Amino acid sequence: MDINVNVIAVSLFVAGVISAITTTIIFLRAGRPVRTFAIMMGGVTIWALAYSFELASTNIETVLFWVKVEYIGISLIPAFWLIFTLQYSGYDSYLDRKIRALIFFVPVATLLIVWTNEWHQLHYTMSSLIETDGLMLLNFQPGIWYLFFTVTFYCYLVFGTILLVRKYFKVNPLYRKQIRVILIGTFVPWLANMLYLSDIKPLDYLDLTPFTFVVTGILISLGLLRYKLFEIVPFAKERIVEEMNTGILILDSFFHVIDSNHSMRTILNETETSILGKSAFTMLRDDPEFIRILEGKKEDSFEYRKISEESVTIYEVFIKPLVDHRDLINGYFLGFRDVTGSRMIQDELRNAKDILEEAGELAKVGGWVLDVQSNRLEMTEMTCRIFEFRDENTKALDDAIEKYISKNSRAQLRAAIESAVKTNQSYKLELPASTATGKKIWIALFGKPVMEHGKCVRLVGSVQDITLRKKAEKELLDSKRMAESANQAKSEFLANMSHEIRTPLNGIIGFSDLLLKTRLNEVQKKYMSTVYYSAKSLLDILNDILDLSKIEAGRMELYPVVTDLHLLCSKVREILQYQAEQKEIEIRINISEEVPQKLVLDELRIRQILMNLLGNAVKFTQKGYVELIIGIVNGSDEPRIRFSVKDTGIGISEENQEKIFQAFSQVDGSVTREFGGTGLGLAISNRILKLMKSTLSLESVPGQGSTFSFEISAVPVTEEDALVETGIDTGDGSPSGNGKTVRRGETGKPGLQTESSRPMINPDQKFTVLLAEDNETNRFLLKVILKTLYPNVQCEEAVNGEEAVEKFLKVLPEMIFMDVQMPIMSGYDATEAIRRSEAGKEVTIIACTAGTMKGEREKCLEAGMDDYLSKPVTREEVKSIVDRWLIGDMDPDEDTTADGTISSELHYNEGQLKKRFYGSDDILSALLPAAKQSLEESKRRFRELSDVEDSDLNLDEIRKTAHKVKGTALSVSFDRLTFLARGLENLDRDHPEYVKACLEKTIDEIQYLLDNISSL
Repeated sequence: MDINVNVIAVSLFVAGVISAITTTIIFLRAGRPVRTFAIMMGGVTIWALAYSFELASTNIETVLFWVKVEYIGISLIPAFWLIFTLQYSGYDSYLDRKIRALIFFVPVATLLIVWTNEWHQLHYTMSSLIETDGLMLLNFQPGIWYLFFTVTFYCYLVFGTILLVRKYFKVNPLYRKQIRVILIGTFVPWLANMLYLSDIKPLDYLDLTPFTFVVTGILISLGLLRYKLFEIVPFAKERIVEEMNTGILILDSFFHVIDSNHSMRTILNETETSILGKSAFTMLRDDPEFIRILEGKKEDSFEYRKISEESVTIYEVFIKPLVDHRDLINGYFLGFRDVTGSRMIQDELRNAKDILEEAGELAKVGGWVLDVQSNRLEMTEMTCRIFEFRDENTKALDDAIEKYISKNSRAQLRAAIESAVKTNQSYKLELPASTATGKKIWIALFGKPVMEHGKCVRLVGSVQDITLRKKAEKELLDSKRMAESANQAKSEFLANMSHEIRTPLNGIIGFSDLLLKTRLNEVQKKYMSTVYYSAKSLLDILNDILDLSKIEAGRMELYPVVTDLHLLCSKVREILQYQAEQKEIEIRINISEEVPQKLVLDELRIRQILMNLLGNAVKFTQKGYVELIIGIVNGSDEPRIRFSVKDTGIGISEENQEKIFQAFSQVDGSVTREFGGTGLGLAISNRILKLMKSTLSLESVPGQGSTFSFEISAVPVTEEDALVETGIDTGDGSPSGNGKTVRRGETGKPGLQTESSRPMINPDQKFTVLLAEDNETNRFLLKVILKTLYPNVQCEEAVNGEEAVEKFLKVLPEMIFMDVQMPIMSGYDATEAIRRSEAGKEVTIIACTAGTMKGEREKCLEAGMDDYLSKPVTREEVKSIVDRWLIGDMDPDEDTTADGTISSELHYNEGQLKKRFYGSDDILSALLPAAKQSLEESKRRFRELSDVEDSDLNLDEIRKTAHKVKGTALSVSFDRLTFLARGLENLDRDHPEYVKACLEKTIDEIQYLLDNISSL
């Protein structure tokens, strides 16, 4: 392609490049409408660059190509000029999609026609190159579309220019300068183009329009960059005013509307055309305050409330007269600002303040502010009232502390303030203070630091009069001390009463027990039994009352030990067995195989609970059975055992089920008369269970029976753990002993020995026991029991602690029964005195006391005693103590199996029976005939149950009868019969032949015993 490099082409190309650079910079930095102007200048740039290549071309094909490229810019210029002037004049809201499409229709169509002109010749019909002054210029014949585009081009130009001129006369001088620059900058290119079209041109066929466009465009662009020419434009001001939230209304001197913004029209519910010319008095006639102020013709403000069915809107209205240079009023400016939200906030704050003031009044809470730098206090009215200030509301901090804070609390308050300032930590103090009138009060002070730039500048806080609260606290503390004193007095009273009541009971129960073991006729035995059991009942009532007192005083504690659950249940059943047999009630023990045999629990308290529940069940059941069911609670996070006592008794109605758990309560008076009791058993059991974090639950149907249940946590114990716990030698070097828990030697007192290390004696040899007891009856009872048990014992007596020490040093007994409460010297002091002697370090001292309050046992052991015996004492307890500490466990009787179990081959275990009743022939002679009568009846019943068809065997009756036989056999030590009856009781097969064979064996054993019972 041939290129004619010439000065005009090169100059135009350089100018086009500069224009392209400045246009790009403007487009990237500016906003609307400057970007629109930049796009228009981009079209000029395209025109200039393409025209420079046209001027440098030397053949017609190349020239025509660059002409087509030129029209890309030429087509954009008029469209973006019109859009620019619309935006600049504030009419860009009209530039919707349809208007923009209409504006760009002709430019886009022109571009398409120019690029396809070879097909239709609409833009130009013929073209050629003419050489002029060394340039190859295009000569062409305009077509019809060329003329149409030119007219449209100038229409866009004229319309945009009119908009600018119209805007020129409506804006202030600052904006007029901008418009003049724009008009001058654009007029020169249009003039050059018109000269070109009219054939008035310096060079034939040379179009100077792109030259002038580029030059003026660059100048305007530099102005934009250098002088921020379009940064302030009039349409921006109008847009801001139009879109302001504040309503603006412009009135003329006759109060007619001449202008408004969108917000104002919304407030008055008017349109832009309907509001013009309206009288302000007409639109706002419902507000007399507005009319009054407007008629005053001066600057003022007021509140205007617009009321609708849904809400009330509050506007703050500003009225300002508009005056000219002659100070004449030409109109009025009105601003309507929505203050509904702020008014609501103010109202809420006012209400909150009122509420706080009222609350402060009621609670006597005041506020204060301390300026840290000046040490000055600002106080609220309530604070002044608390301190009874009269005429002053501001005081120096030091002065206030010295005058109104108690002397002993001043340093504490100053330290708290200093710490708050340094550490930014709040404080709260309760201090004694004085008012201005000298009145003594208590105050609660709260202080919080306020920080600015990391430094405490002031403290804010509150002060409250807490005098009444402090008075109430003092009264409560005094009441608490009185209650504790009363509770202590009650505990001491109960301890003394326990001692005083148990002392005569000791004699009654002890001697009744001894008399029952002598030869008595039937009437005497009945009377003595009545005395004995009446005294035992009185002791049970006393124990219940003492237990209840311990629980209420919070002095009952649990003592978990390794417990054989099967043995515990067996002992409980044996105690209640006689009473149940008298009523022909069966006591069943049902322990799940999942329940460990040995558990860690408070054996004493579990036995007490089971005795209460089973005893009540037997008491209130006339027929049927009582069953103790023990199982594992499934789904629990820790091992839990469930105990249930089920009976077929009288049942409890729903309205009385809560009542029975209350102390001293039973269902009704008739039940109390019929069955007796204090009504303490269930209440005590339930409170003991609360210590175990459990409670009793009840399910009952009147006339059908009741089920009492409770759950406890229990830790299973292995056999080896149990052996170590009790001190039995396990063969692996662990502690050994006689199976008793070691009690002595735990206090750390010198010379004390354990059971396993004590010197033992032969029961056939003579030994001495000292009875230190101030009550003659108790001394006599102990002497009789000891003489009955050990014929070779020598009993020495002392009536007080001092005499006990003297007697000990004189006779040196092997054992001392030491009463705790004695005159002159107590049992505790006497024990300590004995232990201080050389001989007293090894003597066995047994505490013998009627006291059962919390800590009694521990107190005895701490004093140096070896064991504890609670009054009233029984023969069995005395024997157990003496055998344990002096004689040692005796070997089993020769008729007893080595492990103490029932022998399946021994018909009659005479040695075991005599040992149980201490060889009393009177008891044996009365017991065996009674057993004979029971066995004859059981034999007859077994025969009736056996002589039936196989299909008619009644297993339930067989088990029931076997249970009764087992009880009789256990009572008189008929071991083989016990073994056989137990097998029948636990039948788990229903084969008739097997059952009948078992029955025959049992009947044969009963017959053997009946034949030989007289010779036993």
